[in-house]
Amino acid sequence: MNNIITKELQDALREPKYKKFQARLVRSSLPMEGIRTDKLRIAAIKLAEEYPLSEFIGLKPSTVEELTVLGLIVAYKDIDIEKKFEAIDYFLSVNDNWFTNDTVISTLKNKSENYFNYLMNMMHDGGWRSRYSITSLLWNFLDDEHLDTIFDGLFVIKYGDYYVDMAVAWFLSKAYLNYQDKVEDFYETAPLNKLVLKTTVTKIRDIVGMPRDKKERMEEILKDVLCKREMY
Repeated sequence: MNNIITKELQDALREPKYKKFQARLVRSSLPMEGIRTDKLRIAAIKLAEEYPLSEFIGLKPSTVEELTVLGLIVAYKDIDIEKKFEAIDYFLSVNDNWFTNDTVISTLKNKSENYFNYLMNMMHDGGWRSRYSITSLLWNFLDDEHLDTIFDGLFVIKYGDYYVDMAVAWFLSKAYLNYQDKVEDFYETAPLNKLVLKTTVTKIRDIVGMPRDKKERMEEILKDVLCKREMY
């Protein structure tokens, strides 16, 4: 089955400059070939139409591109979300980089309660499973109905994994625009480390359209939290 993905990508354009650019951003144990994401999506859509997901469970990708196609096949497969859970679990067991992880997440859109519960149960697993969970919750469930439950989960996860910490900071910064009071309360009370605290404010500051007074308020809250926790 690995040869099917390899074969599907064999004629895709390899761009040395793009490969070099991506290699500076993406850390993976797998080599990169320099194939652009739009080509990977085309290959994944085709393979998702031709094969059942069960055929891809157990596949061992040999490049970042093959790994990304594997995840995108799961995302594009036109079946009920519950039937994707085993394949998502397998994909996450072989994934080792943020680019592939986030590319798949931004493609797999589903707002069902079954998917929400699946993601919440995954949140505490650590590593790429936690990253996948938190970022997927951001894409699909940043709303009135689910936010409190998500914050309850984020309050008790283990911090310290860089890519998990970045996902939490990303989530908080996106939530701040519409849920300022709840984000501030969580920010001041949750056991966030210094990296999450500072990165959240940086990301809020970088959001286009975020009112200046909100940005300045979070900067002041950051100073207060760091002082109270003696995080100098």
